[in-house]
Amino acid sequence: MADLSRRHAVTRSLGHAAAQSPAWGDAGELTIDLKGFISIMEDMREYRADIDRIDTALAGLLEERLAVVRKIGEYKAARGLPVFDAERERAKLEKIRQMAKKEENADALARIFQYIMDVAKDAERRVPGAEE
Repeated sequence: MADLSRRHAVTRSLGHAAAQSPAWGDAGELTIDLKGFISIMEDMREYRADIDRIDTALAGLLEERLAVVRKIGEYKAARGLPVFDAERERAKLEKIRQMAKKEENADALARIFQYIMDVAKDAERRVPGAEE
């Protein structure tokens, strides 16, 4: 039986995808289905390209959102309005949950938007004259 520490070293050096397809012989030799490994890596490259494209779009939209948040912060500060509006936040998170195309994504989307709103509140608080 192959030495487990050798398996671990191979997994670390080749990555998880390679560790999915190796075969350990009785003498401890390692064989890898190279075509399978290449196929996995090509699939992952495509998925990662999709994620990179989506992340680029999200980053642009989040920067746009932050610019609007700063304007809202200035508006609130000029009128002595508080940064945090509990009812608005609750309603917004409920709307986000309802916007989920898949029910299984509703809570995850709400958690992501909760974080986005927390960052927005921090940005508003940095506006001179902001009220808590």
